Amino acid sequence: MIPNTHSTFTSLFIALFFSITNIQAQSFSILSDTNKVRSIMDSIILSHQSEYNVTGATYAIVKGEKLLAMNHIGLADLENKLPMDAEHTTFMLGSLSKLVVATAVMQMVERGQLNLDTDVNDYLKTIEVPAVSLRQLLTHTAGFEERTFARLRLEEKDFISLNDYLSKRMPNQIFPAGKVAAYSNHGVALAGLVVEEISGLSFEEFVQQNIFGPLDMQNSTFILNEQSKTRLAKPYQIQKGQAIPTHFEYVQTIPASMLIGSARDMAHFMMAHVNGGTLNGKQILKKETIDTLQKRHFSGHPSIYGRALGFFEREFRGMRGLTHGNNRNGFISYIHLIPEDSLGVFVTINGGQSAFRNIVINEFFRMIYPVKEKPSPSFQKLGNARKFAGTYLRTRRNDTSIERIFYQVVLGNEVKVKALKDTALFLFNEPYKVVEPGLLGNPAGSFHVAFSKINGVPTLHLPGRADAFQKVSWYGQKGFTFFSLGLSTLTFIIILIGGLIRLFFKKKRKEASPFKYWRAFAGSGLLFIVTFFGSIAIIGANIQYGIPTFFYLIFLLPILSIIFFVIAGLGSLKAWMDLGKMGRVKHGLLIAIGLIFVWQLYYWNFIGFSF
Repeated sequence: MIPNTHSTFTSLFIALFFSITNIQAQSFSILSDTNKVRSIMDSIILSHQSEYNVTGATYAIVKGEKLLAMNHIGLADLENKLPMDAEHTTFMLGSLSKLVVATAVMQMVERGQLNLDTDVNDYLKTIEVPAVSLRQLLTHTAGFEERTFARLRLEEKDFISLNDYLSKRMPNQIFPAGKVAAYSNHGVALAGLVVEEISGLSFEEFVQQNIFGPLDMQNSTFILNEQSKTRLAKPYQIQKGQAIPTHFEYVQTIPASMLIGSARDMAHFMMAHVNGGTLNGKQILKKETIDTLQKRHFSGHPSIYGRALGFFEREFRGMRGLTHGNNRNGFISYIHLIPEDSLGVFVTINGGQSAFRNIVINEFFRMIYPVKEKPSPSFQKLGNARKFAGTYLRTRRNDTSIERIFYQVVLGNEVKVKALKDTALFLFNEPYKVVEPGLLGNPAGSFHVAFSKINGVPTLHLPGRADAFQKVSWYGQKGFTFFSLGLSTLTFIIILIGGLIRLFFKKKRKEASPFKYWRAFAGSGLLFIVTFFGSIAIIGANIQYGIPTFFYLIFLLPILSIIFFVIAGLGSLKAWMDLGKMGRVKHGLLIAIGLIFVWQLYYWNFIGFSF
């Protein structure tokens, strides 16, 4: 264990400084000295531990079958002062689970039990999904929308089987399969279900027999129970610079989300992947199968990085890397392989800021790989830049349930693209020009993006990213949503205040019938806005653990509101000829604002019980 003292930090930081100054001379030869590799990585981690509020961390660095370095810092449990242990302390590795799913699928492909391009419905026995292939599931191009509500559980007893969960909660397909990247936990979990259906084993049993056992991954499991919790580091959320203990989570998309393991275990997993599928004489995959798994299977453009099976491609200093990260409830991890050099790095923490993992790995690779100069880019004329300009939303979103408003408005997953005459587009705070049709680059030529149309919708593809971005119409953007809901809320309040004034301060006289229905419309509409958004503000992220029963009462209100609007609107139209000029303006505004509100209810899937 690294002694976390000031003197150790100082000496290691000095060692790091001198190592950095000699980077060009040392370069890749650093990897021949395991002590130097460990010293450098320790120094990098310690230099950033405080900056990123890291409670505890472990890491592993491998080359081929050789473990170059493995170590730990900080505490696995702050309250009980339990130190980290790179060999035995385990972490919930979340989305790194998907790499195990890809490995398991390729084992069955190698045995002839599965085919990457067969419709998975040919393998599924109890559920039916839109036509998608395993290749599309493992590259996140199956076209499924995201679904977060009710995906998590706080107690093991609340878990249901993978088959039952996917039968009830499988998301809708909102993109054509194989055309656009949209990260999907449910899609990879479905690939895990295929492994179960065809192998006749639970996913946990299959990977224990075929991956964890052969690779001697002694502490790895997909089961979170009292036994597996004994070695788990305690997770912490960082709030105002303080580490606050948080709870463990049970995630229903088990194969895609529930991997538990240690740095030692991940070192063995990486070794197999960078050593042709073999570790210590035990082969989990043939080299040609590993090569198939690690090659590019999808990209938004041939000239930008995309994704292998399970892994995302990433370039660093001219080297193609295969990566995947996890950031879930205090547990943050990252794996980066460079197949060309049989090199792998894994870092994980149990509390801190997610940027830490990327900073640490990037700084380590800077010690290994010198800067490669790139030729000056040449650009073409863009043409009509306006066709690309607009607001683009991440494809990892939801279109068909009430979650839509969270992905499009609350989470802010958008990219702004502006037209600069006919030569460039402005995005990511710099201009981008055309390199070749469909491909744009920044002035330095260091980063490229691609544009295409998917079902007629302009789509922005970023290299190696989990998702693409699609242009969204004005009525689905934040500005219009805030305006329309705000205008509706203000109108409802004015209508209701007017009703109260009439009730208490005006003499009773016969009132035109539409007014009472307009007040009923305003009351039900305002009550829905207050109860729904108020509940969300109170519940917050806990809605991921289940839909509250009272939501069924809340979502009766939009139905009542529409009924009252129809009656009130018809009443206003019927009385139209008897109204004066101001009366017609008043009723016309009410109808217009009512239509805007009803449109919002429809667009955000608030009509009915779309949970």
